[in-house]
Amino acid sequence: MSTATCAEKMDHVALMVSDLEESSRFYEELLGLQKVEYYEESNVEGLSQAMQQTNVHLKMVIMAAPGNPEMTLHLSQLTHPESPVGRPAIHHVPSAHVCFTVTDIEAKHEFLKSRGVEFVSPPVAWPEDKGGWTLCFLYDPDGNLIELVEPKA
Repeated sequence: MSTATCAEKMDHVALMVSDLEESSRFYEELLGLQKVEYYEESNVEGLSQAMQQTNVHLKMVIMAAPGNPEMTLHLSQLTHPESPVGRPAIHHVPSAHVCFTVTDIEAKHEFLKSRGVEFVSPPVAWPEDKGGWTLCFLYDPDGNLIELVEPKA
C-alpha cells in the first residue's frame, strides 16, 4: 500500500468539549444533529496509551446530521485528566472547523443569534463566478469553530 492511498474514507470528526451535556444540547437543539451513541470509558489501557495520559476517564456523545448518518461528530470530554481550555483565532495554526450544509442561511443565522450564539461574521455571499455559495462562521460553547454553508441555488 502506498501512503497516497492510506486513507480510504472519512469516518468522524472529534471535538474536545468542557461540558458534554451543554455541547450535546447545542449540537442537537440548535444545529439539528441526532445523538447516535453515548459511552464512558475509565482507565482503559489502550485509551490512556493512545492519549499519552494516565487514568483517562472519557465521556463521549456520537452525533450525526440527519442527511449524512455515516459521517459522525464525536463530542469528547475528559473528566480525568482535565483538558486545558483556550480558543485560537480563526486564522491560527493549528486550527480547524466543522462545516455543515444548510438551507436559508440567513434564517439560520438569525435563529442562532437569537439564542446567543457567537458569530465570527454574518453570512457572506461569494460571487457567482467564484462558486455562488453563502457562508458564515460561528463558535460552539467551547469556542470550536463551525462553518455553515448554503450552496448556490
